[in-house]
Amino acid sequence: MQGTEFTLSERDEAGKETAVYVFNRNGKKLPTNIVHSTPLQYVSVTRLLRGIFLPVGFPNSVSDDYLRYQILNACQAFCSSLAGLLASRAVLEGHGVGNADASATDALLLTILQDIYSRLCTIISAYYLGTSLYPEAKTYRLLADILNDIALVLDSLSPHLSTLTFNLLRSPNFPFISLSLAHRPGPLRAIALCLSGVFRAICGVVAGGSKAALTLHFAQPVNDKERGDVGDLSAKDGSKETVLALFGMLCGSALMPYVTDAWTTYTLLATLLVAHILLNYAAVRGVVLRSLNRQRAGLLWSAYRRDPSNLLLLTPSSIAQKERIFSEPSELYDSSRLPERREVTGYCQVGAPLSSILLGTQSWFKFGPNDPAKWTDNLTSAQILTLLDTFSSENFIVWLSRDIHPKSNPLLHIILKEGHTSSDHLKAWTLATEFSSRIAHSPLKIGTHRHRFDDLLETLQSAKETVDELYPGFCEAIKKEGWDLGAAAGGFVTGLPTTVSIQSGVGEDKKSA
Repeated sequence: MQGTEFTLSERDEAGKETAVYVFNRNGKKLPTNIVHSTPLQYVSVTRLLRGIFLPVGFPNSVSDDYLRYQILNACQAFCSSLAGLLASRAVLEGHGVGNADASATDALLLTILQDIYSRLCTIISAYYLGTSLYPEAKTYRLLADILNDIALVLDSLSPHLSTLTFNLLRSPNFPFISLSLAHRPGPLRAIALCLSGVFRAICGVVAGGSKAALTLHFAQPVNDKERGDVGDLSAKDGSKETVLALFGMLCGSALMPYVTDAWTTYTLLATLLVAHILLNYAAVRGVVLRSLNRQRAGLLWSAYRRDPSNLLLLTPSSIAQKERIFSEPSELYDSSRLPERREVTGYCQVGAPLSSILLGTQSWFKFGPNDPAKWTDNLTSAQILTLLDTFSSENFIVWLSRDIHPKSNPLLHIILKEGHTSSDHLKAWTLATEFSSRIAHSPLKIGTHRHRFDDLLETLQSAKETVDELYPGFCEAIKKEGWDLGAAAGGFVTGLPTTVSIQSGVGEDKKSA
């Protein structure tokens, strides 16, 4: 430090300058220039609320889409809270609150039955959906609220179902089921409440997993900003949700005495649920994820193939606008020819067993009374060795399933080798996208005959040459635009994929197959 004076500056967690102190080299303190210095006991209300509800370091510690999402999320939570009060009142009416003939034991047993179904469904849905929640976070975040709204509707209708029962009527032609008034409470109300518990349990599983993925995204700001604290961000979100729930209950308590008849109740419920879904859709649509999954990787590859020099097509914001919230994850599509149209060219399974391309898939579905039509014949030993030679330098193998009708889109399988990485997953998916696109726009797609192995192999090798040539530049381009390639490991493979290895024979010994 040069000169006779030096300056000390204080900044808060958001990087805002709060005070400046000026000193000289003689140790004598000069008059201090205070930009802003407030004693702790006089902290402003705004700063206090900011510290309670916003993560440390905001806005530098969060992504750019955080604030918009939180505002819309707060509005949808308020709507959900009011709708939940209407549903809760309906459940209490169904249990017989205010009815002298109602039995507390019956209500308890019905609650236990509902809880049993709910807990069992939680275990089952976590098993089947757990590994899909991170790569498809936006899909499951919106799905969770749709399932919750279905549960609210079932709860709201449950009091009216206690007076209905099933009647199986028989006629000379066919039996059919009708609903009629019951002389005593029928099973429909119990069925509705159990289904409500099932939907609410699935909602809890998918909402928890997708929320964790979104929290991780929000805590990773762009442009090399300070990385946020995931734990603090999650805790502050919990504080906001608690306050919104309390506010919703207070508003609902003031509103419920005026909502007494069925018409008003169901009109208000429908309005709240529609607003809830629309707000959730707007919130999820505004999230700009920078991690790759199968859909985003396909969109990126198609955009890069269409114009490698136009990097604006590769930005996370551009891809987020084209991304579909509900989409089949295994779809392969091509939009390189017509940007506004997404053409499905096939389907692909990642981490499939080797038997899926050797023996085909056993299915109950038949294309005809005889042997089902197939894309190609069973692979011979020589053809298998040719495939292994083709992918000797890769940690994966891409080939077709034979048990698909020739007029249908092909089903591709990606066989992973031991030692596969997230980069291998991305390259394998781009190759599958390129391969299926070439099949869709070639004579191989025409006709109902089985396709020759040599023709398919030639198409595959041509696609692989293109991918090998463009893939390094593709990775460099998308990384430059802010995509997190390191987070791609969980975006392509769900569940526990099978891997195979070569013990002897083909390719480099260190390579697996």
